Amino acid sequence: MSIDSILGDFDLLKPMVMRASAQSGLFDIVASSQLTFDEIVESLDYLDPYTLRLLIQALDEYGYMLIKDDKVLLTELGKTLARNIAFINSVTSRSTASGLFSYAPLALHERLERGANYFELSHKEQYWQLVNRDPNLYASFEQGYSGNFDSDSLLDRAQLTKTDELFKARNILELGSGYGDTAYFILKSGFSGNITVSDLSNRIPVLTAQSRWQDFQGRVYISAIDFFTDPIPHHSTILLDSILADWDDDQCIILFRRIRSAIKENSGKLVISEVTRFSNDDGIDAIGKLTLACAVSGRVRSEEEVENLIRTAGYTKITLAGSSEHRFTLVAY
Repeated sequence: MSIDSILGDFDLLKPMVMRASAQSGLFDIVASSQLTFDEIVESLDYLDPYTLRLLIQALDEYGYMLIKDDKVLLTELGKTLARNIAFINSVTSRSTASGLFSYAPLALHERLERGANYFELSHKEQYWQLVNRDPNLYASFEQGYSGNFDSDSLLDRAQLTKTDELFKARNILELGSGYGDTAYFILKSGFSGNITVSDLSNRIPVLTAQSRWQDFQGRVYISAIDFFTDPIPHHSTILLDSILADWDDDQCIILFRRIRSAIKENSGKLVISEVTRFSNDDGIDAIGKLTLACAVSGRVRSEEEVENLIRTAGYTKITLAGSSEHRFTLVAY
């Protein structure tokens, strides 16, 4: 049985589940011995029980694991996949949590025996096009801002409104806006300026489809920007919110230098705010928990580590604007 027949057509959570399982070593542990859920929790003490429960339930749903007589076991599909977990881990480790919707499954399909264009030939479209029109994806977005859980509190976004360099700016450019939740929070909290939300071109349909921007007509702009290749527009403040785990240290330094060139001409500021952990509250959604589990080891950086990267990029003034259990915010000039 080939690996691609095991992986099949990825849905929204499958790449996250595969990534998290490989990173946590869950497949290795279940493959080596028959353990109860409590024993697995004890072995993987760096992941909270809620996250592990989500992983095992998802793997059971996908047919890779099953729970029998209180033991977590691998199915035949799971055993075959476990024998290839090192390969899967090496491929998915090149994509971070925020890129899993587009990059990880595409990479897995492309690098298998079927050839580089296997996915596009099979589905008659690119992977991100398939994802962008998937109703389940939009449903997951809706969960984030429909009041099903208070993500603003869980992610301590209030810290951003207390950062004067951000909240009192004339205009903000947020790079890597994702679904736009941070920009929306800033606007609904009373920010009086304009915000440009930006991400890669495959995310733009997701941003433009949201009706919530109508409350702030004329003040929200949406732009496709590749941080590493496209010119970065001049704004009084450029915001990076919890996206540094997408890149290694060298890539972060390159990005910081490109931003420095963009803000230097108009004496702008770079605001970097990083969520270092999510609340263990069961109220957070499954996608958020699995995203946390998928974070690349070593890339959830401390404020000191991020500050060192900023200095290496040539910034001369860096201040700590806020710090809490779950988030810190730095301002660089």
